[in-house]
Amino acid sequence: MATDTPGIGDTDIAARTKLGKGPVIGFYDASMIPHTHFRDLVVQVAEENNIPFQVDVMPGGGTDAGKIHLFRQGVPSVVLGIPVRYIHDHTGIAHFDDYQNALRLLAALARAIDGSTLEKLKDNL
Repeated sequence: MATDTPGIGDTDIAARTKLGKGPVIGFYDASMIPHTHFRDLVVQVAEENNIPFQVDVMPGGGTDAGKIHLFRQGVPSVVLGIPVRYIHDHTGIAHFDDYQNALRLLAALARAIDGSTLEKLKDNL
């Protein structure tokens, strides 16, 4: 969720994620803590490719990754998201650059994960 809602000051709620500042890498939510080696790989790939990103923790709520990371012996999981205002309303507001940078990050991540990288991730379950 984008927390930079107009009209709400920093004293009302601390803005953690903002529109136009890049996709969000979730470092924690109420349903999971991401696989730390995978999370670090995502951050590294973003930095190496000059892709802006934001980091968020979400002590309430969760995502599908909360169930996926528990499947069988565990599935290395991390949450990548696009900040959106009014996420539970009929319409949300997102920034197109965040969407494009999320796609760039996913493509760069797909290129970075080869057989040896995958084995390292699996070895650290």
